[in-house]
Amino acid sequence: ADGFFMDIEYWEIWNEADGDAKDPIEAKRTWMGTPEEYYELYCVAAAHLKKCFPKLKIGGPAVSTLFNSDWVENFFKYITAKPERVPLDFFSWHLYTYDPNLFAEHSQLVRGLLEKYGYDDAESISNEWNYNIDWQERFIESVETINSMKGAAFTAASILVAQDSPVDMLMYYDARPNTTFNGMFDYISLERQKTYYVISGFSDLAERKNQIKVEVSGDDLYCAAAADGNGYEIMLCYYSNESGMPKKTIELDLQDVLAGDAEFYLLDERSDNRLVKRESIQKDHALLHIEIEPQSVLFIKGGALK
Repeated sequence: ADGFFMDIEYWEIWNEADGDAKDPIEAKRTWMGTPEEYYELYCVAAAHLKKCFPKLKIGGPAVSTLFNSDWVENFFKYITAKPERVPLDFFSWHLYTYDPNLFAEHSQLVRGLLEKYGYDDAESISNEWNYNIDWQERFIESVETINSMKGAAFTAASILVAQDSPVDMLMYYDARPNTTFNGMFDYISLERQKTYYVISGFSDLAERKNQIKVEVSGDDLYCAAAADGNGYEIMLCYYSNESGMPKKTIELDLQDVLAGDAEFYLLDERSDNRLVKRESIQKDHALLHIEIEPQSVLFIKGGALK
Protein backbone atom coordinates (compact mmCIF):
# COMPACT_ATOMS: atom_id res chain seq x y z
CA ALA A 1 0.00 0.00 0.00
CA ASP A 2 2.90 2.31 -0.83
CA GLY A 3 4.14 2.20 2.75
CA PHE A 4 4.13 4.92 5.37
CA PHE A 5 5.48 8.44 5.12
CA MET A 6 6.63 9.54 8.58
CA ASP A 7 8.92 12.44 7.57
CA ILE A 8 11.64 11.12 9.91
CA GLU A 9 14.72 13.32 9.63
CA TYR A 10 17.21 11.66 11.99
CA TRP A 11 18.49 8.14 11.26
CA GLU A 12 20.73 6.46 13.80
CA ILE A 13 22.92 3.49 12.88
CA TRP A 14 22.64 0.77 15.54
CA ASN A 15 22.19 1.12 19.28
CA GLU A 16 24.82 0.75 22.02
CA ALA A 17 27.29 -1.21 19.94
CA ASP A 18 29.81 -0.47 22.69
CA GLY A 19 27.70 -2.31 25.27
CA ASP A 20 29.17 -5.45 26.87
CA ALA A 21 32.39 -4.68 25.04
CA LYS A 22 34.51 -6.77 27.39
CA ASP A 23 32.14 -9.74 27.61
CA PRO A 24 32.48 -12.95 25.58
CA ILE A 25 30.44 -13.20 22.39
CA GLU A 26 27.71 -15.33 23.96
CA ALA A 27 27.06 -12.67 26.63
CA LYS A 28 26.74 -9.69 24.32
CA ARG A 29 23.31 -8.13 23.92
CA THR A 30 23.70 -5.30 21.42
CA TRP A 31 26.61 -6.04 19.09
CA MET A 32 28.01 -9.51 18.47
CA GLY A 33 31.07 -8.43 16.51
CA THR A 34 34.24 -6.52 17.24
CA PRO A 35 34.38 -2.74 17.63
CA GLU A 36 36.15 -2.49 14.27
CA GLU A 37 33.34 -4.39 12.57
CA TYR A 38 30.83 -1.89 13.92
CA TYR A 39 33.01 1.05 12.85
CA GLU A 40 33.10 -0.36 9.31
CA LEU A 41 29.36 -0.96 9.32
CA TYR A 42 28.84 2.66 10.29
CA CYS A 43 31.13 3.94 7.53
CA VAL A 44 29.46 1.86 4.81
CA ALA A 45 25.88 2.49 5.94
CA ALA A 46 26.33 6.22 6.60
CA ALA A 47 27.98 6.86 3.24
CA HIS A 48 25.35 4.88 1.33
CA LEU A 49 22.38 6.43 3.11
CA LYS A 50 23.72 9.96 2.71
CA LYS A 51 24.26 9.34 -0.99
CA CYS A 52 20.73 8.04 -1.45
CA PHE A 53 19.04 10.54 0.88
CA PRO A 54 21.23 13.67 1.13
CA LYS A 55 18.61 15.68 3.05
CA LEU A 56 18.40 13.20 5.93
CA LYS A 57 20.55 13.45 9.04
CA ILE A 58 22.66 10.34 9.52
CA GLY A 59 24.49 9.59 12.75
CA GLY A 60 25.18 7.46 15.77
CA PRO A 61 26.64 5.49 17.41
CA ALA A 62 24.25 5.74 20.40
CA VAL A 63 26.99 4.74 22.83
CA SER A 64 25.78 3.24 26.10
CA THR A 65 28.39 5.21 28.05
CA LEU A 66 31.07 7.81 27.51
CA PHE A 67 33.11 6.34 30.34
CA ASN A 68 34.41 3.81 27.79
CA SER A 69 36.52 6.53 26.24
CA ASP A 70 38.73 4.17 24.21
CA TRP A 71 35.76 2.79 22.24
CA VAL A 72 34.50 6.29 21.47
CA GLU A 73 37.91 7.72 20.56
CA ASN A 74 38.65 4.72 18.31
CA PHE A 75 35.33 5.27 16.56
CA PHE A 76 36.42 8.77 15.57
CA LYS A 77 39.90 7.63 14.59
CA TYR A 78 38.44 4.92 12.37
CA ILE A 79 35.93 7.05 10.48
CA THR A 80 38.39 9.93 9.95
CA ALA A 81 41.04 7.55 8.59
CA LYS A 82 38.85 6.85 5.55
CA PRO A 83 39.97 8.55 2.31
CA GLU A 84 36.51 10.07 1.85
CA ARG A 85 34.71 11.94 4.59
CA VAL A 86 32.25 9.72 6.46
CA PRO A 87 28.93 11.45 7.19
CA LEU A 88 28.21 12.19 10.84
CA ASP A 89 25.39 14.71 11.20
CA PHE A 90 24.95 13.90 14.87
CA PHE A 91 26.75 12.02 17.63
CA SER A 92 24.37 10.27 20.02
CA TRP A 93 25.13 9.14 23.55
CA HIS A 94 23.35 7.70 26.58
CA LEU A 95 23.75 8.54 30.24
CA TYR A 96 22.34 6.87 33.35
CA THR A 97 23.49 8.53 36.54
CA TYR A 98 22.41 10.13 39.80
CA ASP A 99 24.61 13.21 39.21
CA PRO A 100 23.05 15.87 36.93
CA ASN A 101 26.41 17.62 36.59
CA LEU A 102 27.61 14.75 34.40
CA PHE A 103 25.44 16.18 31.62
CA ALA A 104 27.75 19.19 31.53
CA GLU A 105 30.90 17.07 31.64
CA HIS A 106 29.72 14.58 29.01
CA SER A 107 28.39 17.20 26.61
CA GLN A 108 31.70 19.08 26.82
CA LEU A 109 33.56 15.83 26.15
CA VAL A 110 31.45 15.10 23.07
CA ARG A 111 31.78 18.64 21.74
CA GLY A 112 35.53 18.42 22.21
CA LEU A 113 35.72 15.17 20.22
CA LEU A 114 33.57 16.57 17.42
CA GLU A 115 35.81 19.59 17.10
CA LYS A 116 39.01 17.53 17.42
CA TYR A 117 38.05 15.27 14.53
CA GLY A 118 36.58 17.91 12.24
CA TYR A 119 32.86 17.45 12.84
CA ASP A 120 32.27 20.89 14.32
CA ASP A 121 28.80 21.18 12.75
CA ALA A 122 27.55 17.82 14.03
CA GLU A 123 24.86 17.85 16.70
CA SER A 124 25.39 16.31 20.12
CA ILE A 125 22.30 14.37 21.19
CA SER A 126 21.78 12.57 24.49
CA ASN A 127 18.93 10.40 23.29
CA GLU A 128 18.62 8.04 26.23
CA TRP A 129 19.04 9.10 29.84
CA ASN A 130 17.53 8.74 33.28
CA TYR A 131 18.33 8.25 36.95
CA ASN A 132 20.42 5.24 37.95
CA ILE A 133 22.69 4.33 40.85
CA ASP A 134 23.87 1.02 39.41
CA TRP A 135 22.53 -1.85 37.33
CA GLN A 136 22.96 -4.57 39.96
CA GLU A 137 22.61 -4.29 43.75
CA ARG A 138 20.69 -0.99 43.69
CA PHE A 139 18.79 -1.38 40.41
CA ILE A 140 15.37 -1.80 42.06
CA GLU A 141 16.04 1.28 44.17
CA SER A 142 16.93 3.17 40.99
CA VAL A 143 13.67 2.23 39.26
CA GLU A 144 11.68 3.19 42.35
CA THR A 145 13.44 6.54 42.41
CA ILE A 146 12.63 7.21 38.76
CA ASN A 147 8.95 6.97 39.67
CA SER A 148 9.22 9.26 42.69
CA MET A 149 9.54 12.96 43.46
CA LYS A 150 13.28 12.49 43.83
CA GLY A 151 13.37 11.13 40.28
CA ALA A 152 11.42 14.16 39.09
CA ALA A 153 13.85 16.52 40.84
CA PHE A 154 16.76 14.68 39.21
CA THR A 155 15.08 15.09 35.81
CA ALA A 156 14.60 18.81 36.42
CA ALA A 157 18.19 19.30 37.56
CA SER A 158 19.54 17.37 34.55
CA ILE A 159 17.52 19.43 32.08
CA LEU A 160 18.64 22.67 33.72
CA VAL A 161 22.30 21.62 33.63
CA ALA A 162 21.99 20.57 29.99
CA GLN A 163 20.34 23.86 29.08
CA ASP A 164 23.63 25.62 29.80
CA SER A 165 25.81 22.91 28.25
CA PRO A 166 26.90 22.27 24.64
CA VAL A 167 24.32 19.57 23.95
CA ASP A 168 21.68 20.06 21.26
CA MET A 169 18.91 17.69 22.32
CA LEU A 170 17.84 15.45 25.20
CA MET A 171 15.48 12.47 24.96
CA TYR A 172 14.26 11.29 28.36
CA TYR A 173 14.08 7.49 28.58
CA ASP A 174 11.27 6.95 28.54
CA ALA A 175 7.63 8.00 28.06
CA ARG A 176 6.22 4.74 26.76
CA PRO A 177 3.18 3.47 28.67
CA ASN A 178 3.70 0.45 30.92
CA THR A 179 7.47 0.72 31.30
CA THR A 180 9.22 0.98 34.64
CA PHE A 181 11.60 3.72 33.44
CA ASN A 182 8.67 6.01 32.67
CA GLY A 183 8.63 8.54 35.49
CA MET A 184 5.90 10.53 33.77
CA PHE A 185 2.98 8.10 33.97
CA ASP A 186 2.08 5.38 36.46
CA TYR A 187 2.90 1.85 35.29
CA ILE A 188 -0.62 0.52 35.94
CA SER A 189 -3.11 3.40 36.01
CA LEU A 190 -1.24 5.70 33.58
CA GLU A 191 -2.01 8.59 35.95
CA ARG A 192 0.42 11.49 35.78
CA GLN A 193 3.47 11.23 38.05
CA LYS A 194 5.81 13.94 39.29
CA THR A 195 8.16 13.94 36.30
CA TYR A 196 5.20 14.80 34.05
CA TYR A 197 4.99 18.19 35.75
CA VAL A 198 8.72 18.76 35.30
CA ILE A 199 8.51 18.13 31.53
CA SER A 200 5.35 20.20 31.22
CA GLY A 201 6.84 23.04 33.26
CA PHE A 202 10.05 23.15 31.25
CA SER A 203 7.97 23.16 28.07
CA ASP A 204 6.24 26.32 29.32
CA LEU A 205 9.65 27.84 30.03
CA ALA A 206 10.93 26.93 26.56
CA GLU A 207 7.95 28.58 24.89
CA ARG A 208 9.20 31.92 26.21
CA LYS A 209 11.98 31.52 23.59
CA ASN A 210 14.52 33.93 25.11
CA GLN A 211 16.76 32.63 27.89
CA ILE A 212 17.77 35.28 30.42
CA LYS A 213 20.84 35.28 32.61
CA VAL A 214 20.62 33.64 36.02
CA GLU A 215 23.33 33.48 38.64
CA VAL A 216 23.06 30.71 41.23
CA SER A 217 24.90 30.55 44.52
CA GLY A 218 24.56 27.45 46.67
CA ASP A 219 24.99 23.69 46.48
CA ASP A 220 22.38 21.39 44.91
CA LEU A 221 20.48 24.29 43.33
CA TYR A 222 19.74 24.39 39.59
CA CYS A 223 18.00 27.17 37.74
CA ALA A 224 17.07 28.62 34.35
CA ALA A 225 14.87 31.51 33.26
CA ALA A 226 13.29 32.76 30.06
CA ALA A 227 11.18 35.69 28.94
CA ASP A 228 9.02 37.00 26.14
CA GLY A 229 6.87 40.08 25.62
CA ASN A 230 4.28 38.80 28.08
CA GLY A 231 6.55 38.10 31.03
CA TYR A 232 9.19 35.83 32.46
CA GLU A 233 9.40 32.40 34.03
CA ILE A 234 12.00 30.87 36.34
CA MET A 235 12.51 27.16 36.98
CA LEU A 236 14.38 26.41 40.19
CA CYS A 237 15.25 22.95 41.49
CA TYR A 238 16.70 21.70 44.78
CA TYR A 239 17.99 18.19 44.14
CA SER A 240 20.45 16.02 46.02
CA ASN A 241 21.09 12.31 45.84
CA GLU A 242 21.84 12.37 49.56
CA SER A 243 19.08 11.70 52.08
CA GLY A 244 18.31 13.86 55.09
CA MET A 245 19.26 17.16 53.45
CA PRO A 246 17.96 20.29 55.22
CA LYS A 247 15.44 22.79 53.92
CA LYS A 248 16.86 25.84 52.18
CA THR A 249 15.68 29.41 52.33
CA ILE A 250 16.02 30.68 48.78
CA GLU A 251 16.77 34.35 48.28
CA LEU A 252 15.65 35.69 44.91
CA ASP A 253 16.89 39.02 43.65
CA LEU A 254 14.39 40.11 40.99
CA GLN A 255 15.56 43.70 40.67
CA ASP A 256 15.61 43.50 36.87
CA VAL A 257 11.88 42.93 36.47
CA LEU A 258 9.01 45.39 36.35
CA ALA A 259 6.77 45.93 39.31
CA GLY A 260 3.95 43.43 39.52
CA ASP A 261 2.98 40.10 40.99
CA ALA A 262 5.32 37.12 41.07
CA GLU A 263 3.56 33.78 41.45
CA PHE A 264 5.29 30.76 42.97
CA TYR A 265 4.18 27.26 41.93
CA LEU A 266 5.59 24.31 43.87
CA LEU A 267 6.17 20.73 42.78
CA ASP A 268 7.06 18.51 45.70
CA GLU A 269 5.92 15.34 47.45
CA ARG A 270 2.61 16.96 48.41
CA SER A 271 1.96 19.42 45.58
CA ASP A 272 1.64 19.25 41.80
CA ASN A 273 2.63 22.76 40.68
CA ARG A 274 0.39 24.31 43.34
CA LEU A 275 0.31 28.08 43.74
CA VAL A 276 1.93 28.59 47.14
CA LYS A 277 2.87 32.25 47.16
CA ARG A 278 2.23 35.56 45.43
CA GLU A 279 4.34 38.64 46.02
CA SER A 280 4.33 42.12 44.60
CA ILE A 281 7.67 43.24 43.16
CA GLN A 282 8.65 46.90 43.56
CA LYS A 283 11.90 48.65 42.81
CA ASP A 284 12.58 48.84 46.53
CA HIS A 285 11.21 45.35 47.23
CA ALA A 286 12.80 43.00 44.70
CA LEU A 287 14.50 40.68 47.18
CA LEU A 288 12.16 37.76 47.82
CA HIS A 289 12.51 34.71 50.07
CA ILE A 290 10.91 31.29 50.03
CA GLU A 291 11.67 28.08 51.89
CA ILE A 292 12.09 24.93 49.82
CA GLU A 293 12.63 21.31 50.76
CA PRO A 294 15.08 18.96 49.00
CA GLN A 295 13.71 17.13 45.95
CA SER A 296 11.47 20.06 45.01
CA VAL A 297 10.94 22.17 41.90
CA LEU A 298 9.70 25.75 41.95
CA PHE A 299 8.23 27.66 39.01
CA ILE A 300 8.09 31.45 39.33
CA LYS A 301 6.05 33.46 36.86
CA GLY A 302 5.84 37.22 36.52
CA GLY A 303 5.26 40.21 34.30
CA ALA A 304 7.30 41.71 31.49
CA LEU A 305 10.99 42.54 31.88
CA LYS A 306 12.31 46.09 31.87
